[in-house]
Amino acid sequence: MAGTEQPRLKVLHLLQLLKEETDEEHGVPMTRILGYLENHGIFAERKAIYRDIATLQDFGYEIEKNRKRPVEYCLINRSFDIAELKLLVDAVQSAHFIPEDLTDTLIRKLESLTSKSRAVELRRQVHYSGRIKTENDHVYYTTGTLHDAINHNKRVTFTYIEHTIEKGTKARREGQCYEISPYAPGLER
Repeated sequence: MAGTEQPRLKVLHLLQLLKEETDEEHGVPMTRILGYLENHGIFAERKAIYRDIATLQDFGYEIEKNRKRPVEYCLINRSFDIAELKLLVDAVQSAHFIPEDLTDTLIRKLESLTSKSRAVELRRQVHYSGRIKTENDHVYYTTGTLHDAINHNKRVTFTYIEHTIEKGTKARREGQCYEISPYAPGLER
């Protein structure tokens, strides 16, 4: 690896370590930071790490030293606090229109927004085993299409499908398309 790339990668790896392993209650000592970087092929001195931490702080990351011995460094500020992430995980788990595999994917993404020790707390949330979840994988994309239509003030067309007693599907209105605005009446832009 070229020497000119290491300083840039060092700061990014340092930030990744702080995001994954630290929070208000859990920090990493300098020996862990140096070992982590070494495992990624980056050899650094303590003074360089102090400068990198100062650079991240100047950029807006709230990194603090705790009072433990040895001193540990913690990333404090996050986009979402743990209570907000728990609320979002509960919402995703309880939403019957989100398929099970997409539920798991979304929860893993939400877990990546906090430290590994806090991510464990998110998995303990309300458990909805056996809850009826849709098997329609297109719901995710359909929702995106509706959002695009709203943002661009466009109407949408679709065929309304209903389920039959024979566990099949049947188009309403003999397959004719509906055309509507995704806005509530009177709210069109």
